[in-house]
Amino acid sequence: MRKNVPTETTSEILEMMEGIKVAMNTLIAEKEWIDNETRKEAQLKLREMLYYAGSRKWIQNEQLLDKYHQGLIFDREDSLDQMVTKIKKWKSDAEYRKLLRKVEGRVENFHDFPATLVNAFFSPRENLFEVEAGFLGPPHYYANYPKAINYGAVGMTIGHEITHGFDPSGSKFDHAGKLRNWWSNATREKFDKLVQCVVDQYSNEPIVPDIGMNMNGDLTKGENVADLGGLKAAFRVFSALIT
Repeated sequence: MRKNVPTETTSEILEMMEGIKVAMNTLIAEKEWIDNETRKEAQLKLREMLYYAGSRKWIQNEQLLDKYHQGLIFDREDSLDQMVTKIKKWKSDAEYRKLLRKVEGRVENFHDFPATLVNAFFSPRENLFEVEAGFLGPPHYYANYPKAINYGAVGMTIGHEITHGFDPSGSKFDHAGKLRNWWSNATREKFDKLVQCVVDQYSNEPIVPDIGMNMNGDLTKGENVADLGGLKAAFRVFSALIT
């Protein structure tokens, strides 16, 4: 991490994340179809949404790393096969302990994604989004390249993940990661109609034109909504930077 993701890169990505969160807050404020109470809940969720670039802080904290690997002990005589078996058992035990843990509200988990993972994600139970270290380099991010390129790639991805918090699935979780209906019936009904417009539009997109096979817009609606919202928020920030 320290070698391949410079501090300058992390700082710029975090700045992009904060800026796009602000843009998303403005977009929520502008929507006339959202009633005031639902708008307050949406803005609260956005305000409480955590974000990470490259890795979570605990990964670079030796004490927390030791805590994470507690119970994983190798002997000098262990073969490679024995070490792999111990790692698998240790991971299985850790997952089992999660099942036994009582969860109330928001819980930030210890994720063990590989540092090379080229991806980003949103976690509704934690109300957070993260861009992994493997994503913070070419062809997605280029240091010293024009902002248009980085906002069009990483910026749009950041906006995409934020929007997942308000897509047809993510919108069912509140600011604390609790599965709770925080929408008014009227606003949810209007939202569902707008989502249906997206479903209809994408269902008309051909996948294999020669045989008349189209996309299933209902299956992809979460990703499509996130794409549209993410692009709009990222473009809003970029436009402000160049004016």
